[in-house]
Amino acid sequence: MRVLATPLADSPSGFLTLSVGVAACVPQAESQAEALLAAADQVLYPAKAQGRDLVLLGVLPHSSP
Repeated sequence: MRVLATPLADSPSGFLTLSVGVAACVPQAESQAEALLAAADQVLYPAKAQGRDLVLLGVLPHSSP
């Protein structure tokens, strides 16, 4: 996104930025897709708060069978 330098007046930087929340887990039988999405969502907002144009990783704890 930074290379494109797309102007965006409403952005603090003046340009279009991309913030991404990524989450990963080792799938288990009891794994819930909603929990994975929630973990990604939880790191998305800090990525935006830290100046945007950032990728943060959230990891679900591994549960033992």
